[in-house]
Amino acid sequence: MEENELIKLCIQKNTLAWNEFVTRYSGLVYWAIKNKLKKWDYLYHPEDIEEIHQNVFFALWGKNKLEQLKDHSKIASWLVIISGNEAIDYLRYQKAQTPPKAISLFENIMQKDKTLTIADTLSAKEPSPSSLAEINEIEKILEDTINGLSAKERIIIKLNLLYNKKYREISEILHMPVGSVSTAVKNIKLKLKKRLKEKIQTF
Repeated sequence: MEENELIKLCIQKNTLAWNEFVTRYSGLVYWAIKNKLKKWDYLYHPEDIEEIHQNVFFALWGKNKLEQLKDHSKIASWLVIISGNEAIDYLRYQKAQTPPKAISLFENIMQKDKTLTIADTLSAKEPSPSSLAEINEIEKILEDTINGLSAKERIIIKLNLLYNKKYREISEILHMPVGSVSTAVKNIKLKLKKRLKEKIQTF
């Protein structure tokens, strides 16, 4: 089906046309979302991408945003812009939540350590611009610190912290004994904790 006809039918709420539209442009929307979040140095989760993706298509269908597109031949570049804007809106919303994901990860790694109080200073529901800058810095520090681990360590800690996988689930995914996974997670957290302390001291 030609793009012009497809878009017109979607605006008219034709279900078959809409299904084809989603199939045709879903990959582009995913790419645009990830590209925008990477440019903003946002430490995103797979569920973030899915939620933004759903928001984009809800806006196109539920809010009739497709009607705003005047030149149907430019649908691809227009979708990239729409998806990027949706990603930015989502990111800004996440920054205003308590606690932000970066802070949650930070607290998870640091656990009961009382020598660092950054998370406490960023607990306001509406962070100031300076607090948002600090959150961005913490996200960057976390990402750099995790990237400094070995490939296997990165996989284990991301499965545990970012994807909330239990030790048994990780052992099944990586074909490792549960005890080895438990020990690895504890050792990796200690390593991350030490490195984070070193970096936070200059923060």
